[in-house]
Amino acid sequence: MRAITKPALLLLGLAAGVPAASGAFAQTPPAAAAPQAPAAAPQSPAAAAAGNAADVKQIPLTPALVDQFIAAKKDVDAALDAMPEGVDQPDPATLAKLDAVAKKYKFDDYKQYDATETNIGIVMAGIDPATKQYIGPEAVIKKQIGEVQADKQIPAKDKKDTVDQLTAALATIPKLQYPDNVAVVTKNFDRLNEAMPQD
Repeated sequence: MRAITKPALLLLGLAAGVPAASGAFAQTPPAAAAPQAPAAAPQSPAAAAAGNAADVKQIPLTPALVDQFIAAKKDVDAALDAMPEGVDQPDPATLAKLDAVAKKYKFDDYKQYDATETNIGIVMAGIDPATKQYIGPEAVIKKQIGEVQADKQIPAKDKKDTVDQLTAALATIPKLQYPDNVAVVTKNFDRLNEAMPQD
């Protein structure tokens, strides 16, 4: 996936209704949860953290929470990957396993892990992948719109669909309630980017 579209994937995933901190199937990679544009013009994390992000309970992030999240990510994903294909909600046994995995990494439960991931994603959606600086999701999305419009290799219909999705995401960007989260996430951008691939 091209770097320009990676930050908006998270915002579009949340816009598609990926529930956060609900114990629901929020760990589905946002690209899989959202209706996707063709591979030539995928949705981006700035567009993906916007929609439901306005409804998400934002929490203050700490370096310890970020470290716990990165350590737990593979085990949580493995538990979610074990769910049957096409199942939107984890069953009670899967939820119990997710809680156990989260507790293994010093989270209170899976809901705290999920809230941490969502809040990391909200900040990641506003980081320019080229500079690794926080510029806000609106600026990231606008930059992506310009790059998609300028890309001659994307078919016209795909380009229009992608631009429409990104433009819709602009209207749903949440206000960042904990500005200090930016420093915590930016400091760990490379580690988080590796732990949260958006392909």
